[in-house]
Amino acid sequence: MNPADIEQFGLFDGKVIGLATKADDAIIREKHGLKVFAYDVPRGCIGAYYSECNVLIPLSHHAEESKVPAGSRCLSASSNKDLDGNGRCRPSSRAKSRHPL
Repeated sequence: MNPADIEQFGLFDGKVIGLATKADDAIIREKHGLKVFAYDVPRGCIGAYYSECNVLIPLSHHAEESKVPAGSRCLSASSNKDLDGNGRCRPSSRAKSRHPL
């Protein structure tokens, strides 16, 4: 995660967070238990392994001709204030994809 974004969201290296994405199908997609690490990525974007975060990508999101999954999308991190009492993202604070397909 970009160091400036880490500071902006009140996070720190090693903090455990959850990620969420929102698609038009209204299915809740979340991944919890991820650790924040500073890395040289553009502000507003994060890096994550596709295999562990593929739960965030709807199967319907893929390239039209090649059918390659849309695994390279930028998602916003949820801070603790965005989580409910069960550690799940509050509906109003679910992260939205920054890049439409």
